[in-house]
Amino acid sequence: MAETTILTEGDQGATVTKLQNLLKKAGFDPGPIDGMFGPSVTKAAMRFQQAKRLPMDGVVGPRTWAELEAAPPPSPPPFSLINVCKFYNKQPHQDQALTWLQGQIPQATLDEFVKRWRGPASP
Repeated sequence: MAETTILTEGDQGATVTKLQNLLKKAGFDPGPIDGMFGPSVTKAAMRFQQAKRLPMDGVVGPRTWAELEAAPPPSPPPFSLINVCKFYNKQPHQDQALTWLQGQIPQATLDEFVKRWRGPASP
């Protein structure tokens, strides 16, 4: 059931906690999840309202609630193999993940990768 409580800065309680969790889930950091509607919640609510083309007033009413409750979770940021490799530290689960990945890549692609990884052949 859709939330209908109107919340503004200064409010507190379980409904504010719900708001904070929904803002965080939608990718808008409300600060600590503490049930207090403070300035950081207002800013997060306004950024959310702006993103959803709602009146940017920081007041969380029926339209903002409806958008928050319908908002899909944010997509994870795309990863880069280079960034993943920077965090390699020889952990067993990392070795297992790399072994799995290697099994997914055609041998011809792996061979070409190894050539490029090693660099140009020395004369």
